[in-house]
Amino acid sequence: MRLVSEAPSQVIADLTPVAAYQMPAIDVAGLLAEDEARGVKAGAYRYGAEIPVEFDVKQMSTVTALPGGGSVYRMQIDSPGAHSLALSFSRFALPEGAGLWIHAADGIDSYGAFGAHNNKADGLFSIIPMPDDHIIVEYVEPGFVASPGELVIDMVVHGYRDVLGARKSDSYAGGSGGCNVDVNCSVGDPWQDQIRSVARTFSGGFLCTGALINNSANDGKQLFWTANHCGSMNNATFLFNYESSGCGSGGAPTNQSVQGSVLLANNSSVDYRLVRITGNIPDNYDVYFMGWNRGTANPPNTFSVHHPSGDRKKISFDDDTATKSGTDWRIAEWDLGVTEGGSSGSPLFDHNGRFIGQLCCGQAACGFPFNDYYGRFDLAWNNVNSELDPSGSGSMTLDGFDPDNPGGGSGTWTGLGGGLAGVLGSAPSLSGNGSMNPGTTTTLTMTGSLPNVTGTLVVGVSQANVPLKGGILIPSPTALVPVTTTIAGSLGLSSPWPAGIPPMTSIWYQIWVSDFGAPQGFAATNGLRGDTP
Repeated sequence: MRLVSEAPSQVIADLTPVAAYQMPAIDVAGLLAEDEARGVKAGAYRYGAEIPVEFDVKQMSTVTALPGGGSVYRMQIDSPGAHSLALSFSRFALPEGAGLWIHAADGIDSYGAFGAHNNKADGLFSIIPMPDDHIIVEYVEPGFVASPGELVIDMVVHGYRDVLGARKSDSYAGGSGGCNVDVNCSVGDPWQDQIRSVARTFSGGFLCTGALINNSANDGKQLFWTANHCGSMNNATFLFNYESSGCGSGGAPTNQSVQGSVLLANNSSVDYRLVRITGNIPDNYDVYFMGWNRGTANPPNTFSVHHPSGDRKKISFDDDTATKSGTDWRIAEWDLGVTEGGSSGSPLFDHNGRFIGQLCCGQAACGFPFNDYYGRFDLAWNNVNSELDPSGSGSMTLDGFDPDNPGGGSGTWTGLGGGLAGVLGSAPSLSGNGSMNPGTTTTLTMTGSLPNVTGTLVVGVSQANVPLKGGILIPSPTALVPVTTTIAGSLGLSSPWPAGIPPMTSIWYQIWVSDFGAPQGFAATNGLRGDTP
């Protein structure tokens, strides 16, 4: 979704007056009493009253013919007193060239344009809450289309809780308890990657938290993990980066969302739900796919990232060891921050920042930071391994994936062998840093050689099986890829696998340096093995 302002109503002054439809009155006090009676952590967090409707947009709108063909359809939906209004479509099929916008009636906010690129196989669609109690639906259809568009609204969600705060000042404190901590406070600095994976979900009148999760192919497949009790995500919207830009202050974007998903796996006893988001996540959302740990060892400390009471993204820490409680991890006491309703489905991370479970339930709140429970990821593994480990690696842990840095880190570098000394009396030393994944840069640094000499970089997929001084890397003549260059300090490679060598888990390097004063006429560095993260 993107925020735009070029709908016809915003550039054409004489459109036909809009048709208005008023929703029935909402018993807010009764809804709040129901929420209190069932407990805010009992199930998904309810923020809005679901009002069933049957609004065929093209049939019930006022229509304005456009010069040159095409029509503008507009209808207004009023639900007085709502903090926000959201829409669900039972039929959404737009032809190429058509566009749909949702406007706040006061003209401050506008979502769109939605178009044929938002069509889904199931014909469903939904739109995140708009911060107004009067909204305008505006649909534009060209004069000549292969088939007419279909737009049928089946639900209006009257937001009786303020879960946006989009129009508040930069000092807006949000709706969660005062003990909660914004993710962009200094305590969140080491975990910004994990923070980028977390999103707030809207499904009907309910919201939860969840996170994108990586798989062993490291391919950015849009897998999303949340709690099973958050309900069907088929027609949900996923809102990313709803967080204060600073610590306790700053704006929070509300327009970085995608829509729709398909169910891959779920279970009620461990309370997890794995889906694949069907809407394309734009690059500028800058998302991250969290890594995971399916081990059973109790982590020495943990943290969680979540949307308590639907508020801007927060981070909570437990400095003590998490313990097992049946199918759950138990957080006995939070040391900083807590969780609340709306945090359901949020990820629990171990001390290495890897996902180990999702929030299912608990009692914690500001003033009582005790007893939260997270369904254990290790118990879900047998049902999700085909999705999360498609390569069949059998790994117990997996690091996260950053689409902007596919290497995912620096990898591991290991020196092998002693090399061959030159006239300086010692062998040159070779070290490496940077990613070991395709499409990234690996930097090799050589020290201890004569200055400004030429050398040959030898690259292989296994260590030499012949004693050529320091383990020179000759797996076979056909896989040997020498690169001749002038060696002067560091050598940057645009890809760690030169042509002729397929991507591997490990790769070996060595540099032979011209040194005519040495008995053999050259010196050689130690061997160097690089392993992918």
